[in-house]
Amino acid sequence: MADSLRQGTILSTQDQLFLAEEISNMARKDRKEIRSHAEILFVLFLKVRYQPDKRTRSWDLTILDQPEELAELLEESPSLRQTLEGSWDVVYQKASKKAQIETWLDIFPAAAPFTLELALTDPDA
Repeated sequence: MADSLRQGTILSTQDQLFLAEEISNMARKDRKEIRSHAEILFVLFLKVRYQPDKRTRSWDLTILDQPEELAELLEESPSLRQTLEGSWDVVYQKASKKAQIETWLDIFPAAAPFTLELALTDPDA
């Protein structure tokens, strides 16, 4: 089907519907993936900020990897930046709940204490 599109071949209605569904599925997968990376990063940022004495090398590796993964996804699909920025607070809320369960702490800010840019550039946001 990709070759047909490249060659300018007219697709059947059924192929067009299939292609539209595939594109939608890919977009959903990408949005979910980028939110997942941000959520993991938020949890670690909160744990590091509020339990610095429990910081581990595993945390540090995750904090190093997640911004790189996010940046790579954003570079490949710049439109995902808007998606992530638009769901920033929702992603943070989910991460905050997970961090609360993991740490037994109930002291995290109600809103994300860091921006996307800070999360991408500062490993100790």
